[in-house]
Amino acid sequence: MKKVLFCIAALCAAATGGFAQSFSAATYNVRQLNAGDDARGDGWERRLPVIASLIRYHDFDIFGAQEVFHSQLLDLLAALPGYARVIKQTACDAEAAVALGDAAGDTDFGA
Repeated sequence: MKKVLFCIAALCAAATGGFAQSFSAATYNVRQLNAGDDARGDGWERRLPVIASLIRYHDFDIFGAQEVFHSQLLDLLAALPGYARVIKQTACDAEAAVALGDAAGDTDFGA
């Protein structure tokens, strides 16, 4: 019985092994827009080309970003024409936007 189960498992592994797919994923803390960063010389305008180059070099299939304001997201999308955005909004995100005083609508918590 063990030999039969082993043979079945081996056949299943061989049959599905040829169809296996892989993908590469990464996540990065972009860091929100911050006047202090600009004053120190490491503002968004300086970080954007480095982040975009990193993503292009590694050719990630999926890339996640944190602390991204809407304007930063638009900059990234413009620099990376092969990528699209997918965002899931939660009630907690909407509360955070209000807490941040996002009157300009710059915090992107939903599509």
